[in-house]
Amino acid sequence: MSESGAGATDKPTEPLRVTYTEPAEAEVADAYAWLQTFGLDVAEKWLSGLTAALEEEAALLAAVSIRRALAPDAPPGRELFLLLYRTSGRRSSPWHIAYEQVDEHGDGTMDTLRVVRVHHAARGNDV
Repeated sequence: MSESGAGATDKPTEPLRVTYTEPAEAEVADAYAWLQTFGLDVAEKWLSGLTAALEEEAALLAAVSIRRALAPDAPPGRELFLLLYRTSGRRSSPWHIAYEQVDEHGDGTMDTLRVVRVHHAARGNDV
């Protein structure tokens, strides 16, 4: 029995660690540069919002068992999930964030949310 009196499996869950593949990092950098043409504050708001959305997703995935929609352009045999990130309400075109859950420690537990792709929905899948 643990000190709190709860069962041994009752422990606070750590959010998944958020990482980016090199192509995803490049896509974020490209998007940030493009958004800077609308103003530095626009680009900064987008980046901080994207970071917050991914951290929220990582915390949610660690806390509960949920299934997200699969990314439509996922290669066969690879589970890429789709997170839609909108910057300004329901009418704006969302950013499509494709990610996968990974066991980087090799202990059988998914511990990492790896961002694989970041692109704007209005730009299509050929980015």
